[in-house]
Amino acid sequence: MTFFATLRSPRDPRWQGFQRHHHTLFLIKNVILLLFVFLVIVEGFLFLRWWNNDHETSIEYAPYHFWIRIGWALIADVLYTLATLALIYQKLPRVLKRPGWNFHPAVALTFSILLFAAYPLICFFNILIAWSNEVSFHNSNVWYQIAFAEAGLQGVLGLCYLGMMVCSCVAVHRWRKAQGGDYLEGREGRDRFGSQIKLKASKDSLDTTV
Repeated sequence: MTFFATLRSPRDPRWQGFQRHHHTLFLIKNVILLLFVFLVIVEGFLFLRWWNNDHETSIEYAPYHFWIRIGWALIADVLYTLATLALIYQKLPRVLKRPGWNFHPAVALTFSILLFAAYPLICFFNILIAWSNEVSFHNSNVWYQIAFAEAGLQGVLGLCYLGMMVCSCVAVHRWRKAQGGDYLEGREGRDRFGSQIKLKASKDSLDTTV
């Protein structure tokens, strides 16, 4: 339960408030991603068997095109997901002496933008390749349905990243606002400290003159 509780109610103050929904969307996205990975594995196994039943040529000549339809966005998403989970559940090193966690809102915003841009593009290629295929093979109609189902999941993943991008924008905005307040307080403190130094220096000079 602690695993899900951390995502539902983040302890990192940078992710509290409206931006906490980022972690909820991240959890939903991961469930959909698992379904998508399962569907891709099933598709790869079935497609290889169907192709070998009707064709003697290598699968390289088949209209599968894994990397164009699926691969590059999926690999990027999986790597980002694993890295995000590691950062969310790992505290900052003690040597930094700063409260909070490693998963910075700016990192979330950057990768949310990139993956939100990637999924509509690869979804388009998935539909285009399946729709324009002219190579017949056993159970090709079933493969079309699987490819379109994958494209639908890719679209949903893109929408999840859109929501995560919005939450990340809010988190970055509030974090920058808080950092600006801390900077002003620190600057005022240094100014006061500097004025004390000047007063002390002027007093010493008067004593020396007398």
